[in-house]
Amino acid sequence: MYALITFIIIFALIAYFIYVRNKIPKGLEGIPFISMLPTILALLQQKHHDEIQDTIAESSRGYDLYLSRFINRTALTINNPLYLKNFFTKIENDDPPKLNMDYRKIVGEFFGDGLIFSNGDKWRTFRKLANPAFNKALSPDIVGKITFELFNFMQQDL
Repeated sequence: MYALITFIIIFALIAYFIYVRNKIPKGLEGIPFISMLPTILALLQQKHHDEIQDTIAESSRGYDLYLSRFINRTALTINNPLYLKNFFTKIENDDPPKLNMDYRKIVGEFFGDGLIFSNGDKWRTFRKLANPAFNKALSPDIVGKITFELFNFMQQDL
């Protein structure tokens, strides 16, 4: 009898843990959830970067924006650059995002406190600097010409 009660309690705790862990973050309820397992398997098999990108594209099932989970973190994956362009250009008056954890202690030595790891006014300043990267002012002809010149320059060193 004690074994049955213990089993029921353990089962209830495991079920509660799974429920809490699989809860989609508030505000992201309409975004589809897709498994990250194929991508993790490709990384563990040490596949080439292009093959991993193909795996991500195949596992996204055609969604441009989806959620996935790795260990205990939920990740928002963006496959369409237009979403990033809208993020960087359309939220001028909104408050900048705030990070809950102080990541600078963990990765600040390697990445610094740029756009991704900054908060407040510093984030707003870096975002304004990043905006021209998504601006239409840069002509595709100019980008193509510069890219072609870069490849010619790189081939000289080979």
